[in-house]
Order: sequence, then structure tokens, then C-alpha cells
Amino acid sequence: MEKQVETKSITDLSSLWLLGISILLLSFFNGLYNVYLAAWLAPIFFIRFLRSQQVISGLLIGLMVNVVITIITWRGMIPVPGALIIVVGGMIGIISFMPYLIDRLLWGKIPGVLGTLVYPCAWVGNEYMNSLVNPYATWGSLAYTQFDGPLAFLQLISVTGIWGPVFLIAWFASLFNWIWENNFTRVKIRKGVIIYLSLLIGVLFIGGIRLSLFPPSSKTVRIASIVGSSEWVLNKKSTGSEQLKTLRKTTLDAQLELMQLSKEAASGDADIIFWHEAAAPVLERDIKPFTRMTARFAKDLGVYIMMSIYVRPSDYPQQQLQNKILMIDPNGNIKFEYLKSKPVPGENTISGDGRIPFVDTPFGRIGASICFDMDFPGLIRQAGKNDIDVMLVPANDWKEINPIHTYMASIRSIENGFSMVRSTKDGLSASFNFQGRLLSRMDDFTTDKKIMFSDVPAKKTKTLYSITGDIFAWLSMLGLTAFIIYAFVKRKKPSDAMDALI
Repeated sequence: MEKQVETKSITDLSSLWLLGISILLLSFFNGLYNVYLAAWLAPIFFIRFLRSQQVISGLLIGLMVNVVITIITWRGMIPVPGALIIVVGGMIGIISFMPYLIDRLLWGKIPGVLGTLVYPCAWVGNEYMNSLVNPYATWGSLAYTQFDGPLAFLQLISVTGIWGPVFLIAWFASLFNWIWENNFTRVKIRKGVIIYLSLLIGVLFIGGIRLSLFPPSSKTVRIASIVGSSEWVLNKKSTGSEQLKTLRKTTLDAQLELMQLSKEAASGDADIIFWHEAAAPVLERDIKPFTRMTARFAKDLGVYIMMSIYVRPSDYPQQQLQNKILMIDPNGNIKFEYLKSKPVPGENTISGDGRIPFVDTPFGRIGASICFDMDFPGLIRQAGKNDIDVMLVPANDWKEINPIHTYMASIRSIENGFSMVRSTKDGLSASFNFQGRLLSRMDDFTTDKKIMFSDVPAKKTKTLYSITGDIFAWLSMLGLTAFIIYAFVKRKKPSDAMDALI
């Protein structure tokens, strides 16, 4: 027999305090004001509020609250102009409300502690499907709210991807509500509490073991990541000869600065040098001479140099810009060339073929991707499959997404077992080992330094996630489907009608 729902008016005092606490905690749940504990606590009270209201009115109020808070807390983070943030933020708010909607509609229809799995399965399924179709990929994931939390907890990512932590965070909220609804009665809640705590403690214990007993033990490679002074100038529609002359001088000045900084980095015993995203603006006619100059430089100093260039075609804007990298070895040979696979929506650059490049070096297998690419777990999983030891990530951020975007990228290290160095203009440059442990950092907003030296492990570790991929997400969606079918079939059974009469 389905649970009888005791609903209350929105004006009831208990409803108001639940809604008030929900709004307060949801304001720190994600986005600009992220506090990692809020991701665990906010859904508890929001679910409790939604379950205490009439279905339609409660869901409408909850949806409105979620949309408004999303717009406020994500302003500036989403790269859209002006009032368009209301549209985009509103869509994000609607999508992120889906797990609450599913939980409310299925509440009481799945018996016992099993019913607490509806919400986490819905949240994981919603995030995963959204990551496949949303141009902003995994932005907004609950897993990314935890970078200030225990690193031992995040080691679960090496097994399940981001979906494991997301599941446990969401399950905590639904389980707590189940305990609340059972009036904290020890006999009724004991089994559910033991199951959850055993799992959570086990995750933290094994994560701690991984951190303490299995740290990187390989030799290190010294990598210099350079943040130049160049700005996004090539996307301006300069057509006159004087304008193009001025533009070309700007590009040549930026290239000269990068050569000088690279020379300084080489003198610091760097084995590999790379620049931030689009660090070298280049007119199409200057690509070959600039590349030859850099190749000679790499050969003279005996270092690997990964160029980050931003190419303007001669017939721009008829043709799009190119945001790409070229890896040059100490012999002056180009080892790979890579176009950014996932341009940010509105970036106006050509998309690459989606193949993560790599080169075998005396310091391990070195791979690379560019900034926004790292937000797509499916794309970067190639690095795990191809046994890439170190990933170099040129990036270009802005203040509102600093430092979260760099920490989001570090999650890919845990997933795939590689070390990562991220060179970030207008953001946080940092390096991490395969456990996600921070090794070095340089914030472009708080320092005048242009070079960050990182000594990172030159040998990867194999992870289960790099082999099995998103199977945990698919299992969660399968579980949710089973719950929905069960609730529908149970509702149609004649015995249920008889139970209601009794």
C-alpha cells in the first residue's frame, strides 16, 4: 500500500522554515559560492519541503526556487552576454530540478530503504544524460563541488568516474529523509544506516589507503608552463591595411615574449615547456616562419616545446579561427598537431577530430588537450586507454570560474591515472598527480609570475574507470528504470485496490 502523504500549506510555519533553509543552502550548493558541505545538506531540506507540499503546487514552487537560485549563483560563470543568462541559467535550473521531480512522484511507491535509491539514481542518470547532450558537458556536477573536501572520498572516481561520488552525496539526502520520516526510530532505520555508513566509511578507508600506501613512486619530469600576456585580438574584424599592420605587430610582440619566457624556462632545467591556450596569436602567413623559429629554439636548448597558437586565416571571417597546439621535440621535429576538440559555445573556432594526441618521450608518454576539452570525461578517457602518463593542458579562463575550472580538470587525472599540468591565462595554473593531489600552483590574478615549474610523476597508474568507463552511470539509469516500472505495475495490481479498501 502506498504511503499516505501528509501535506501542508506553503504558509505553514514548518513549510516556511524548510523552504528558508533550502534557499540558504542551495545558494552555496554550486556555482560562484560553492561550499562542499552544502552539496550534502541542501537536498535534505529541499526534498523534505517538496514532500511536505501538494504535488503540483510544491513542484512549481520548488522549480521556481531552483531556477532563480541557479541564475543568481551561475551568473558570470556561463559565458553568455547580458540577459541571456536568464535563458541559459533557467534551462540549467530546470534540468537540475529533474531528480527532485522524479523523487517526489515516486516517493512512497518503493518500499523501505530501497526507496531511498530513487533520488541518487535519478541524479546520476540526469547528470550523465545531460553530459552527453549539453554543450557545457559536466559543468554543475555534484562531484565538482567536493574539491575542498576529503581527497580520500574523491579516490572513488578512479573506479566509478564522477558518478560514484554523485550517487553517495545524493543518497545521503534521500536516506536522511527516510530516517526523518521514520522519526529516527532505531529499529526501523538501523539496517539502512548500517548499509550506508559501511559503504561511505569503506570508500573513505580505501581512498585513504590508496593515498597513503600507493602514492606515485616513479621518477619525475620537470615541466614549465608559461602564461603570456597576449589577449584575444585575432577575432576582431580588422580589414584595412593599417589595422592589419597594427594587428601583425601585436602578434609578433606576443611571439617574441613567449620565446623570451621559454628561454628563461629552459634555464630552469625544464624538460618540457608549454604555453597557455592561444598564447601565440599568429596570422596565417606567419605560421611557417614562427614554427621554424620555435623548432630551432627547441633544438638549440634540447627541450620539448608545445606551442599554443591561435591562427587567423587570410580570409577571416569567412573561415573560422584555429585554436591548436603543436608539439616539437628536441630535434626540432613536429611530433603532433591538435585542434581543440570542444570549442566553448560561441568561440568561433574550428573543431578538431576528437583524437587526443600523444608522443613517447624519455620522460614518459606525453599527451595534451585544450581547456574546455577536459570537461568531457568520454573524450579524455582516451588518455587512460592509451596509457598517457602526463597530460599538458593549455587553458584560458576568467575570474568567475577560477579556480573551479582547474580543479574540474584535475578530476580527469583521478579518473584516468595520469599526472596533469594546466597552464592558465586569467585563472589558476596548477599541476596534480594521478591521485588528484595538488603539486604546484600559480594564480594569474594574484601574481606577476609568468612561469610555473612542476615536477610531476612520469609514470601513470591504471584505473578501473579507464577500462569500464561510465558503467556505473548506466547501472544507475537501469535501476531508476526498474523503480519506475515497479511503481507503475504495483499501482495497476488489483491487490493494491483491495489493500486500499481494507
